[in-house]
Amino acid sequence: VTLLSRVLERQQTSDIRVMSYNILADSFMRSRDCSEYHFPYCDLSYQTSEYRDPRIAAEVMAYFPTLAGFQEVEEKVYDKFLKAAFADTHHSFITTSKGRNKVGCAIFVSKESFDVVEYQDISLPQQYEVNAVLASLFDEISKQFPDMNEQLNIRPVRAQVAVLKHRSTKEIIVFANTHLYWNPAYRVASLLHVHALATLVSNLQHKHVQESKLPHVVITGDMNSEPLSLFHDYMTLSYVPQENELWWVEERCYSSLSPLLHNPLQVRVCRGTPEYTNYTEDYKNILDYILASKHLKVVQDTPPHPSELFASEVALPNSIFPSDHLPIVTDFCLLARQ
Repeated sequence: VTLLSRVLERQQTSDIRVMSYNILADSFMRSRDCSEYHFPYCDLSYQTSEYRDPRIAAEVMAYFPTLAGFQEVEEKVYDKFLKAAFADTHHSFITTSKGRNKVGCAIFVSKESFDVVEYQDISLPQQYEVNAVLASLFDEISKQFPDMNEQLNIRPVRAQVAVLKHRSTKEIIVFANTHLYWNPAYRVASLLHVHALATLVSNLQHKHVQESKLPHVVITGDMNSEPLSLFHDYMTLSYVPQENELWWVEERCYSSLSPLLHNPLQVRVCRGTPEYTNYTEDYKNILDYILASKHLKVVQDTPPHPSELFASEVALPNSIFPSDHLPIVTDFCLLARQ
């Protein structure tokens, strides 16, 4: 168990502990033909699944989250370690791609704290076909950018959405988890994926409204989006201003989409102040998110990572940390609503 696992001790005022963690799929450690390792600075003995998988499970168990969203989850790790570790205490769901790697996302929900009212495993690109409002929107977008359908479907991006009832307060939470595509050349398509997810979550809020009160929202994920990004503006400002320079992609401007894409959710970033969540030799930044609605009060969140934890290593993964990402954790209490 790493030192980082012991940074956050549970507070008495905490009702819900939320964790987001990209655990780094074993199949992404090396090239497809196994001729090249993606983390050459990491000793090969620390890159094996036999070394990494138990440490991932130990890391998660040390935090013992109420709600957890994981990314880059392989079925074998889910079945042998994660699901096995939490079989008695958590509901769990996984969604994986249909490719040979069987990699995807997983969520875990405390049985003691929540009942699962509804669960959906969705393709975000397909939402622009099955949702009438989004289909109409995409028709308008395609008139301006005829190749947008190709961009939208560049990867089979999926999301998990669960409607949960808190057992003691009876409050409803819509919990979502996803992993967006990493390539910045497709950041506009990723924004459309996020808009589809926000639309679905909003629809579920209105479906499960209680006495004129919308359910809470919690979203976890590796959004592959830095603090200066289209995603961050969309989530925190409810839209992306037309003057944002990131609308320009390879000498093409997409700013005309700004008035078409408004976030229907009222959420804020609740991940603390980590200096980075992705830490490799060539790249260090914040890519992972916990977002929550305002009536979920933050009790404590991810502190800055102690620098001494990394002093003896080049980057992640390494002998201590099994992933190239660091977990982020936030504790919430449910505020009484009038």
